Amino acid sequence: MIGLNRIFAILLFAVLMVNGQSQKVGGNLLDNTAKSIPQLSFADTTFVTPDIPAEFMGGAAALQKFTSNNLEYPKEVIELGIKGKVVAEFVVEPTGELSHIKIIKSLHKECDKEVMRIIQKMPNWTPAKKDNKPVRSVCTIPVYFNFY
Repeated sequence: MIGLNRIFAILLFAVLMVNGQSQKVGGNLLDNTAKSIPQLSFADTTFVTPDIPAEFMGGAAALQKFTSNNLEYPKEVIELGIKGKVVAEFVVEPTGELSHIKIIKSLHKECDKEVMRIIQKMPNWTPAKKDNKPVRSVCTIPVYFNFY
């Protein structure tokens, strides 16, 4: 993958925020290695509506800046002129760590990999709260691939 001068990524945040308390679902927490991320089984988890949704540290503007600064357009995507969005879903644990990342709307396999890489690289989020206690939450974000 290559980095390009003047590439802008637009990230819209908070498409979906559903939060809840649950029993622990198996799987590893994220790190920056390329490994298989287990898929979340919603049948194993009970979700409730939070009082306060999970949030990237610094809010939506900080999330957009993080994504813009870290997004690397795959060479193949540039060569093919592919533009559009990838929608990813992940769990924000009560500790703020991210887990169970999955792509729910694909654009191109290389774009999907890049979105997974960016989410794995994210710092911990501020977890959702219910009755002033941190709870597990599911977040969905679109990442737009538009190069100029």
